[in-house]
Amino acid sequence: MLEQLAGLVAQGMSTDTARKVLQLALDPQDTERVTVLSTKAQEGVLVPDEEAELDEYIRIADALAILQSKARQALSRLEPRV
Repeated sequence: MLEQLAGLVAQGMSTDTARKVLQLALDPQDTERVTVLSTKAQEGVLVPDEEAELDEYIRIADALAILQSKARQALSRLEPRV
């Protein structure tokens, strides 16, 4: 479903929108939280609520990666290299 959405977004994505999508990232607090949760997961001490939280961060990161890939495709189509 996310790929379908990204496909629709990329088809109508302007250059400015594509550039803004490429600038999106987790804020520093979220990045630190992911690091903490990942460390706990590697140590085998992640509790169920934390596992759900980490899974949500992973879903968000996957969606962002798909959208950013589509933004790069849109830019390459809108601004072909010479």
